[in-house]
Amino acid sequence: MKRIFALIVILLLMAYMGVALFYASNKHKEVLYSGMSISVNQVEMNSLIDTLTISRLIESRFGSFEGQLICAINTDTIVNYLKGLEQVKDAGVYFSQQGRMYITIEQHEPLFRVYPNGGAPYAIDEKGEVMPIRGSAAFRSIVVTGAVTKEMVKSQVVDLVEYINADRVWRAMFEQIHVEESGDYILVPNIANIKIRLGSLDEMDLKFENLRLYLEQGVDKRGWSAYKEINLKFTNQVVGVKR
Repeated sequence: MKRIFALIVILLLMAYMGVALFYASNKHKEVLYSGMSISVNQVEMNSLIDTLTISRLIESRFGSFEGQLICAINTDTIVNYLKGLEQVKDAGVYFSQQGRMYITIEQHEPLFRVYPNGGAPYAIDEKGEVMPIRGSAAFRSIVVTGAVTKEMVKSQVVDLVEYINADRVWRAMFEQIHVEESGDYILVPNIANIKIRLGSLDEMDLKFENLRLYLEQGVDKRGWSAYKEINLKFTNQVVGVKR
């Protein structure tokens, strides 16, 4: 008897769920679009694309959704369009029961920005790929400036940035890498008006170790204001150029 009762309860629940789903499905077809909410993941406060730019791109591509039934809006088409943007790693689009469109964006992780002489700015992502910067993208990452080409960025600058980011002290200290026409790399710290000349990127371990020792034993005694440049260009030498 108990088994028959349990079976009846299960059948009634299944029937109720079927009716509820049918009702919800038909109700869904009557819901009008009621607005859009966009969220973009920001990796360590870095962003290649902002929510306003995404909103404008969608409107430019698909027009306004105002007055449309949400069942008539093809979310798969929107998702495929968003995934086709260079800055976007993944995207999702869904509607609430009230007809609001929710868009989630997972962007590529920008490692640093590049402002080349005479060229448009761009970013380099976690895979070393060039990413255009759209909208009012916000960054807290190293800026690379000067006579730098995309070939140099991929073959040399990426290694230097990763080297700096791997060390807690260097990551906190340096905010800019500048490449001179001569090919010399210049590091610009955020703690003083001073340049640190690396020269080439050969023997980086030795140069940074020499810099660490010099900061501990030399600059700390005289103060940052005494120098305009620290030169690490020559093998196993550290030269402080006074102001």
